[in-house]
Amino acid sequence: MMNYQLTSAELNCLRSLQQAAADLGIPFFAVGATARWLAFNLPNDIPLHRTTTDWDFGVRVADWGIFNQLRQKLIAQADPFRQGRREHELIHNASGIKIDLVPFGGLENDGRIRWPNTEAEMNVFGFSEAFENAVQLDLAPDLKLSVATVPLLVALKFFAFADRKDDMDRDLSDLWHVVQNYILEGRESELYDEPLSLIVDETFDWEYARPLLLGYDVGRACQPATVQRLGPILQELTDPYSKYIHRLIPSSASAEREATERQRVSVSFFWLMKGLQLPR
Repeated sequence: MMNYQLTSAELNCLRSLQQAAADLGIPFFAVGATARWLAFNLPNDIPLHRTTTDWDFGVRVADWGIFNQLRQKLIAQADPFRQGRREHELIHNASGIKIDLVPFGGLENDGRIRWPNTEAEMNVFGFSEAFENAVQLDLAPDLKLSVATVPLLVALKFFAFADRKDDMDRDLSDLWHVVQNYILEGRESELYDEPLSLIVDETFDWEYARPLLLGYDVGRACQPATVQRLGPILQELTDPYSKYIHRLIPSSASAEREATERQRVSVSFFWLMKGLQLPR
């Protein structure tokens, strides 16, 4: 396994979280930008397209009482956290690192949770799949971290985009970053084998090989019910004039370049959808 170099402050923050969760027998794993950095950018030497100070973790619990036990233990331990502005935010006092704890499991209702105090809802559909398929990364000799795989991170990000697409731009830009940089090298021959060869012919434009492979990998990683839910989300992005596509077009683009870029982006999502729908 690859060893990742984190700062001592970051490692201590993770150790504190890990110890508190272990004491309560609560499993957790990294999701969001943190997981994407560890599982995608670092091992493939891909520069980050944006930085974030938030670390996101999925926490599998049976009910809100157990989740609150974890939160209180993190606040009360020797290397403590303090409550952030929102219910799921905690800040590590020694380092200033903010962590977002997203509970899933027994407290879900059709893939959604409702925070008790604010009644705010959050989509956690796919978190259980992502947790079950997470990989263990060695972060230090005494520290391993469960991290969601890239295909399942992409699935979770599509659900996040669908949930807050009218309020937030970054979900789509995060997805586009992975689509454009997904690793193709060493996998070219897969496009000549079934099932990919069923949709790749002599007219296929290899510019879209990366999104096709990504969609195929997402489809293999997800359960059929998850693939079914992803379909309509992707379908909307295959329209070059979708009101969300403009978020990926430079504001300085000429009308001609905007039209070209809209087409390229929408066709990329079309091929991602085609890969997603291939037989497992």
